[in-house]
Amino acid sequence: ICDSGMARNIAQNFTTIWLKLFESIEQLHCASCNFDIFLGSSEPRLDAKRRIQISHSWRLAAGATQFALVKWQTDTSLPPCVLGMLPPLLNDLVGKMNARPFSDPQAENVRRSLSKDAAVVELDGTGRLTLPVNLMKVTGLEPRSKVVVVGMFDRFQIWNHDVYHQ
Repeated sequence: ICDSGMARNIAQNFTTIWLKLFESIEQLHCASCNFDIFLGSSEPRLDAKRRIQISHSWRLAAGATQFALVKWQTDTSLPPCVLGMLPPLLNDLVGKMNARPFSDPQAENVRRSLSKDAAVVELDGTGRLTLPVNLMKVTGLEPRSKVVVVGMFDRFQIWNHDVYHQ
């Protein structure tokens, strides 16, 4: 093994994988606003079963075992992304939407758009979440594809790698 260079290759691959798993992603808890704050970004790859690793620091700081996921699109010139958040933040969003009258067509469109592809997902034992098939379809994500995960203070986004970098 040593003469063939295999040990060196194994060590290099392990180091590369380790660094990719634990890139500069950080989560902090803000005592003044009582929000968990997601900072940083990473570019992991979805696996064949549509799973993505969530940063250990994000999981640890929030004590999170679940994340709410919705289709999110603020710029209609770009495809939507997956917006991830802790369930209490989703509850706040729902409360704000329910405060708007049901007779308001714009509010109804937003409610419909956010809820039709939304899901609350449970993390597995290794901290991966499985993206629902319908949410992957509407956001242009594919199994085994590279994605970009971006912390956005009290939420995070999961983007198709190519769309994010265009």
